Amino acid sequence: MGNVAPLDGNFRDESTTNDSDEVLVSRVRAGDNDAFETLFERHRSMALYIASRQADNVADVEDIVADAFVAVLQYLTAGKGPDTFFRAYLLTTVRRIAYKANQAGSRTRPTESYLLDSAELHHDSILA
Repeated sequence: MGNVAPLDGNFRDESTTNDSDEVLVSRVRAGDNDAFETLFERHRSMALYIASRQADNVADVEDIVADAFVAVLQYLTAGKGPDTFFRAYLLTTVRRIAYKANQAGSRTRPTESYLLDSAELHHDSILA
């Protein structure tokens, strides 16, 4: 996973600007892609941490975080989304996307009754 969020909860701000999230959000809305990159660097490790705690499948963590950042960027450029509290908005988006990924993953898992039915069908066909 490359730069994975630390599991010990020690997160660091990897951004190189001292601008507040509120200022950066305003800049993103004005079309400044560098401002969004700063938000990404600043909040990526926490988003990975939350996704790793919410996702049923570890392989989904990076995708969940990427999808969350894309969704937030789309909201911001459309004039929607947060004005303040960027991190809270992002992490809520991460949780929602993780929930959807978990639901989608659970639909593809065989249930116990399916496994029992399959075993009975297979057993019956052997005896016939």
